[in-house]
Order: sequence, then C-alpha cells, then structure tokens
Amino acid sequence: MGSTGAQNPHPGYLYSYDQPYNQPYDAIQDQDVSEHSYNYPTASQYNSSQEYAMHDDSVPQAYFVPAPNEDTVTWHTVTEINPPTDAKPPSKISLWDRFNNGWGPEIFSQICSVLFLLALIILLSRLDGRPLSTWTIAVSPNAFVAVLSIASKASLIYALGQTISQLKWLHLTKKPDSLEDLQHYDDASRGPLGAFRMFWTVRSGHFIAYVGCVVILLALAFEPFSQQLLHFEERVIIVPGTQSSVSFSTAYDFQSRGVDGVSAVIVGPRDNPITAAAVNGVYDVVKDPPFDCPGSTCSYPTFTTFGVCSECADITKTINKKLLNTTYGQTYSFTTPGNLTVQASAYSDAHSGFKHTLTNATAVGLNTEFAGLGMPVRTGIIRFPDDQDNDRSTMTNWTDSMQAYECTISFCGRHYSGWSTTNGTLSRGDERIIKLNNSDVPAYGAPWYRLLAPLDPAESLGANIANNSFKINYLDGQNIESVLRSIFTISNALPANQQIGAAALYNSPDIIATMDNVAKGMSYHMMSGPNSTTVHGEVYTTQAYIKVVWPWITPLVAVVVASAFCLIAVIFLTRKAKQLVWKSSLTPLLLPDVSYMLTNSSEAPTNQWQMRARTMTIAKHLAR
Repeated sequence: MGSTGAQNPHPGYLYSYDQPYNQPYDAIQDQDVSEHSYNYPTASQYNSSQEYAMHDDSVPQAYFVPAPNEDTVTWHTVTEINPPTDAKPPSKISLWDRFNNGWGPEIFSQICSVLFLLALIILLSRLDGRPLSTWTIAVSPNAFVAVLSIASKASLIYALGQTISQLKWLHLTKKPDSLEDLQHYDDASRGPLGAFRMFWTVRSGHFIAYVGCVVILLALAFEPFSQQLLHFEERVIIVPGTQSSVSFSTAYDFQSRGVDGVSAVIVGPRDNPITAAAVNGVYDVVKDPPFDCPGSTCSYPTFTTFGVCSECADITKTINKKLLNTTYGQTYSFTTPGNLTVQASAYSDAHSGFKHTLTNATAVGLNTEFAGLGMPVRTGIIRFPDDQDNDRSTMTNWTDSMQAYECTISFCGRHYSGWSTTNGTLSRGDERIIKLNNSDVPAYGAPWYRLLAPLDPAESLGANIANNSFKINYLDGQNIESVLRSIFTISNALPANQQIGAAALYNSPDIIATMDNVAKGMSYHMMSGPNSTTVHGEVYTTQAYIKVVWPWITPLVAVVVASAFCLIAVIFLTRKAKQLVWKSSLTPLLLPDVSYMLTNSSEAPTNQWQMRARTMTIAKHLAR
C-alpha cells in the first residue's frame, strides 16, 4: 500500500506499524528489511478483538522508505512481511488473569465491605444491653467497632474507585472530544478532593459518577459515625447474694429487768437507751432508724413497727390564765384544755431587777392505776420569751409574750414505705401514723402483758402481726411514762440549768417539732428493741452497660448500599456498551496503531484537529 501527503517520512528509515509517521525515529542505517526479524503475534493472542486503522487485523505491517533520488520527492512503502513459520502458539489465559482483568477484585472487595458491615451489626447486637464488665477481651469494644468499620470502608473505597475509573472510558466513548475529562475522572477515583472537584470540572459526566463522588465524600464520616454507635451508661442493678436489712418490733418487753420480784416494782435500770433517745429528741437530735445498707444504694420493704407518737396543739389563745393573790410580785396559774396546771411568777428587787419565769412544764400519766399502762403521757408547756436587747419585759407586760402548748405522747404504730439509702444517706419515704388504743387495755395472757390494737378496727398493722395488735409489758409502759415525766416536769425547787427539759424547751425554735423528735427518737430505739424482727430489702450498685445507638448505623448502611449500587450499575453499563473492563488501567492510552502520540501535560497538541483525531481513535479501541 502507499500514501502521500504534505509531510513525507524521512528517507531510509524503517517504521513499525504502531509508530506514527509524522515523528522521526532513530535511523536504522544500512539495514535490509529481510534482516529485520519479528515475532509476530496473531489476532488470537489479544484478549479481545481490536480495530487497527492502518492494516489488516491478522498480520502486523512494516513500511520502508528508500532514499529518494535528488530530484525525487515521492516515497513508497514496502509490502507486508510474512511471519516466520516457527512462531509459538499463543498461551492460555490463567484463571487469575481472568479474575484480575474482569470485575472479580471489585466484586470481592464489595462483598468484603458488606460482610464487615454485617459483622459489625452482629457484634453490636451482641453488645447491646450487655454489662461492660462481661467484656473480658483486652481490646475494647470501641476498638473492634473501629476495626470493622475501617475494613468495611477500605473495601468499598477500592471498589468505588475502580467503578469511577471505568466510567471515564464509558464517558470517552460517548464524548470522544473530552480527553481532558479522563484526568478529572481519575482524580475523583483517588480521593475526596478529586471527587469534590469533579462536580464543577466535569459538567456533563455520568450520573453514576456523581453518585460515586457523593459516596466517597460521605465515607469521610464513616469512622466518626461508627464511634457514635456505642454509648456507656450507668445503671443501678441488684447485687446478688447481698441484702439490706431493717429491724422492727411488734412487741416491747424487757421481762423482769430492773424489777423487784416480790413487789413487781421497777427499782433499777430497765431500758436506759430509751431515756437517752428521749433526751436527744428534746435537743432536736434524732438518730436515724436502724436501716442497714451494706452497699452504696439500698431499698427496704414496707413494714409497720411499734412506736411512740406525739400530738401537740398551740393553746396560747385558749389556755386559762388566773392571777393568784401573793404578797410579793405576781403569780399566775395557767390551766390547759386537758386540765393540766402550770404556774409562772414575776418579781422585782433592787439587787436583781425585774425577773420572771422563762418556761414551765408539767407531765402526767393518764393510766397510772395499779398494773396500768402508764401511757399516754400528757404535758403542758408554757414559756415567756424575753428579748433582753430590745423590748425588755416589765411587771405589766411580761405575760404578753407567753406561748402555751399541750402535747400527748402515746403508743402508736408507724408504717414505713418507700425508704431507701443512696450513697450512705438515708432517703426518707412515707411514715404514716396508726393510732392505737392506749386506755382501758385489758391484760393479755400473763397479767403483765397488754395488747394495743388500732383505734380504727379496719386499720391493718400487717399480715405478720398476730391479733392485729402490738404487745407490751405494762412495766415497760410505766418505765416510758416515768422517763417522759422526768423530762417534761420542771421543778421550782431546782435551778433551771440543772433540769433536762427547762433549757431545751425554752430554746426550742419549734415546740411541736421538738416533741415530735422526742417521739421519733424513742420509736427508732424501740424498732431494735429486745423483741425486734429483721426484714430484708435489696442492695443496688451502679454498673456500666453498653448501649447501641442504632440510628447511627443508618449512614454506614447507606454508604455501603450506595457503593454496591454504583458497582452493579457500572458493570451493567459496561456490558451494555460492549466495552472492555479497563478500570484504572492505562492500557487504552498505550494501544497500538494510534496515529497520534498522547501529548505531555506541559505540551499542547499541534492543532485541534489532531487532538480530536487522537481521542476518536482511542475511543474506537475501547470497545470489543
């Protein structure tokens, strides 16, 4: 075959079939065509059929340009050279090559991404709601989540990069004059920056390419999203094998302690701690009930215990006031609604000035007959606050500041519910008072026992309390009555600073609250008395639990699914276009029989016609 044109090959040169004639090669001087030998591959040695623009498909070509005469400017090509008869037959393509040159690595990578994500989901489902203490592996759960998420991301990024790389060849077949877009596609397949820039550098790219770029950008948040999956929360759990406890009493009986056996009279100490509890209550010091918590947090069951209660009323406006006839100073007699009488006096002299009673009180037992219960005890209290710094009292107005109270302390039932201990501090729940019959109590069994039933017959003290009544030794009732009378009876024969109740009642900020503290202190002591019973509750502790925040798995699943969609779509488009699977390979740019060389990145083509011809020729070789 021959050719002519504006540019003639350099004379005396041997040109290969795959070399352009418009660029000079090194001269092969004094070499005959017959001496230049080749091993010629046949068409069957290529992976697929190729189109060659300059010769027949079966045999490669060579052309030789002889030296022209001085007056000759034309040139000729030599005829084709037959291949040698000893050419080796083509070798078979291995399974690995078939796998590697097709979509095998990408499909395998995408499957790995899905499997890693499934492994992550399975791991999270096993961890959700599990105590952190049961995780005994040295590597933390967060580390496992990070490893699986990174492995899933790395697998899909590889498959996605190859997917976008394949799209550049599909793009070139549809737009042969867009050779520069190849670089933008290649940049997009290599990382987030190229993927971000592709949105404005390639304005007419394939939709799948833009989806892939979005997935690459979203993959940047793969690890941060995965780290949001695990949260660790503190939960309060029951400690197995450990129980809280609280003692309570349904009876109060010290039997014969401190009693003269012949006369059945208390002659010695019977229950000194209850005296201490009453005295502490007068000074507003009350110990906690006997709730025992062997842990940081405990709960206690509901129960009803035998105790003491106080009922007080402010009788300042209703107390009966009477001035007694005296020869020195003033003396008043005050009678309470409960028929208790207390006195107060005032006087003035040159040595001491004006003086008056600061506080006075009396207490009596209401059931004091032989073998009586002693309780309840009723007390009347009056006090006269005196502001020594401002308005000092005088003989005419000292009773104007009087405060009067009448209180009754009796046996009762105390119903406890909802009590707990948190970090060593007792949290008070409900404490309900059940009134008992303290009067006209008949003997029960032996003559020294009494049964105290609720005043309301419908009131229940609890299923574990026999006869729905509390039992008490009447001697213990009398002992408590004696303790209360000693505290709340103020004698004029002794100085106030030598009496327990005088100073405490005068300085009490709230008489009603103080009397309630007395009753509580005595009741809390009776809970752990000689006939106490122990009930048990639960002990709790805080433990770290693993909580999976499942909504955060959604972005991870979306990225993996979108990556798989892009891969499947590109595989389908490649088959539909009957295009070879080039992916990120540079082989199409090195194909033989390309008439024009690819220009350097810093070197522009000769003209636009040459660039268009070059890209069209490359595009023709992409398909089968």
